[in-house]
Amino acid sequence: MTQIGSDVLKNNLGSVARIYEWDFEIPAPPAASSGDVWFVRAQTAIIPGKEFEDIHIDYKATGGFNVPGREKYSHEFPVTLIESQDSLTFQAINNWQDMIVDATDGTGTPDNDLKTDAIIMLQDESDNNWMTIQIVGIYPKRVGDVKLTYGEPGAIKYDVVFSYDRWIVLNTANS
Repeated sequence: MTQIGSDVLKNNLGSVARIYEWDFEIPAPPAASSGDVWFVRAQTAIIPGKEFEDIHIDYKATGGFNVPGREKYSHEFPVTLIESQDSLTFQAINNWQDMIVDATDGTGTPDNDLKTDAIIMLQDESDNNWMTIQIVGIYPKRVGDVKLTYGEPGAIKYDVVFSYDRWIVLNTANS
């Protein structure tokens, strides 16, 4: 059994988890060519949270008690993307959104052809993956406005919120 006490944490402080060493990829996105893998230029992403509903059970004249119920997710996975002059990421996300509903004729794409999975790989200083998380059943739900201004030099960034079904941990360095 893995030890996770404070003494273990103190002994491992030289190899703490850092928020800036990670990769985000979308293998075989629906709007891309067959076999494509997107190593998306993401500035920020999240590891989604998870919670459980309470099932309250009344018991005699007491206040009752709760037992864990079904798993709940926010079903939103926000990512801030960085665009380069090739505009490949923006075009690909836009093409993917066009698959959801075609604005000219109102037709859409079946769910199985629209969704894919994404991978977040957390890395150590030697670029070894120490945890891999799979975000299952994503599609771009919302793309935020893209701010263009002379006053703020730098890369073009925009927010994309992906919808997802669930997430799972694929592996960790200790498993």
